Amino acid sequence: MLCLHRRQVVVLESLLKTYCLNYRVMNHTKVVMNWSSGKDAALAYHMILQQGTFDVTHLLTTLSEEHDRVFMHGIREKLLDMQADRMKLPLLKVKLPASPDDSIYKQAMLRTMTDLKGKGVRVAAYGDIFLED
Repeated sequence: MLCLHRRQVVVLESLLKTYCLNYRVMNHTKVVMNWSSGKDAALAYHMILQQGTFDVTHLLTTLSEEHDRVFMHGIREKLLDMQADRMKLPLLKVKLPASPDDSIYKQAMLRTMTDLKGKGVRVAAYGDIFLED
């Protein structure tokens, strides 16, 4: 069940529209969805689909090598795979050590994003909602 305040949804809708206007986004712009497996990412994904301008081509997540869990929410890799399967999207997994330093994270993400750029992906979407009530 999605339990976000209406204000958060309105802000997210506004951000999508502003992005499209400011960057003159063309129809079917390829997007990688940074997937934490949580409700904010799910809402952002839903709203991107509803907006109709973007084509989400991949999900991207970071996992702990040691625990095979999503860093953000601790979701098991098997459940993450099930989510991607149900969404019918390829899932890119960036596996990192339990406590990666910033340079390790940046190198891993740079490799992944460079590969995606080669596939025509031009936008990375996030579902992190940090709004005060």
